[in-house]
Amino acid sequence: MAIYKNLNGSSGVESYKIGSDFIRVRFDKPTKSHGCNTYLYTYNMTGRENVEQMKKFAEQGSGLGGFISSNRNDIEFESRSYTAFSL
Repeated sequence: MAIYKNLNGSSGVESYKIGSDFIRVRFDKPTKSHGCNTYLYTYNMTGRENVEQMKKFAEQGSGLGGFISSNRNDIEFESRSYTAFSL
């Protein structure tokens, strides 16, 4: 996964991976019972227009976390996984 530039310094996005019809986004804020959340957004579930906008924000290093947060009620993710960690 590519490290998210986080140009404004306040994003919860840590890294991302872009594919032809998806973007996978990993957030750096772990939960107590799980590690860091990684979400898969696809054309099928999230919509082509939303995924393409998310790809642009990811490559720019700014706006991705805000876009996801602002649209969380309107966009769906395909899957979510956790990266384990030790407390």
